Amino acid sequence: MHQRHIYLIFIIVFGPFFSGYSQNPINDDCNSPTPLCFNEWVKGSNYNATTQICDQCSDWSNNSNCFELQNTVWFKFLTNKRGGSANIKIKNIQCNGDTNNTYFNELEAVVLRADSNCLHTTYEFISNCQSSANLITFDFINLSPEQEYMLVIDGSVNPNDSSILPASCEFEVAAYGDALDPLVDAGQDVFTAPNVGAPLSGSGMGDPSWYPDDNITNSSIFDPMVFLDINTLFELTITQEIGCSYSDQVMVYVQEPLDVFNTITPNNDGVNDTWKIKKIESYPLCKVSIFSRWGQRLYYNIGYPENKQWDGKYKGNELPSGTYYYVIETSSNIGESTYSGYINLIR
Repeated sequence: MHQRHIYLIFIIVFGPFFSGYSQNPINDDCNSPTPLCFNEWVKGSNYNATTQICDQCSDWSNNSNCFELQNTVWFKFLTNKRGGSANIKIKNIQCNGDTNNTYFNELEAVVLRADSNCLHTTYEFISNCQSSANLITFDFINLSPEQEYMLVIDGSVNPNDSSILPASCEFEVAAYGDALDPLVDAGQDVFTAPNVGAPLSGSGMGDPSWYPDDNITNSSIFDPMVFLDINTLFELTITQEIGCSYSDQVMVYVQEPLDVFNTITPNNDGVNDTWKIKKIESYPLCKVSIFSRWGQRLYYNIGYPENKQWDGKYKGNELPSGTYYYVIETSSNIGESTYSGYINLIR
């Protein structure tokens, strides 16, 4: 079991004043950071943010040669069980100082490690400080596995003019990279017989939940059993402790004996215009071949979807009335592996 640590990224924003914000941001407190979900852009603003809401949030400055916190907002993200490389990007920085010299218009950032969030005595810098009015990126190559990180955005003051107020800015931020991939996987497609228990094999970094949640032994574990009489698409959703959710899907095919029609009448009357095979949709890997009486293959397809059904033609040309022969390799371990027989084509 890995010991969990909190990592904090402090970002100082210098910039525009937005009159549309009248309350403190919901992530103004380091105890309530907004989650950064894998590869998803989040819009934020530090307008009306403070350092007074959370005790000791700004007391780290005595240990820092980087910057002094002013009006902070907090974000967090989580690494997976592999750890490794990750990237943080802050873009589209729009600050009041871009048009109004009352406010500064630049962003500073640094990454910290903390064994306890909001407790400055546990802070440890793990990156250099960066600053920009346009774009800031952090590139990590060796993040620890199953660790929580925090990103704090804060308005800075003009070091040359104390009369200019700390920046208030809007921005977009995202966290991505191999170390942040939630690794959600609903498993390989499953093939089973009717009402026979079939195992699902999901995995991922988070608490699992399957849908639909009926005909399943336990929808809250990664590897439940399902009992079905029809093909069913299951969705696995994992929810992480920081609040991010991710999903993947798996199909469970219920395989019953095929019912193969032996007559086709392609006269465009809407009845038997194509060759029908009932329950073939449960055999997506099947190989279907049709031959002439002399052994020439006239049709071949893997799977037999409705838009690929044989219509009595070969290379677009109508075949004459007569007897043709089929072979269906089901690629199934449940029932019959091969079906063969004849088809009467009647015009």
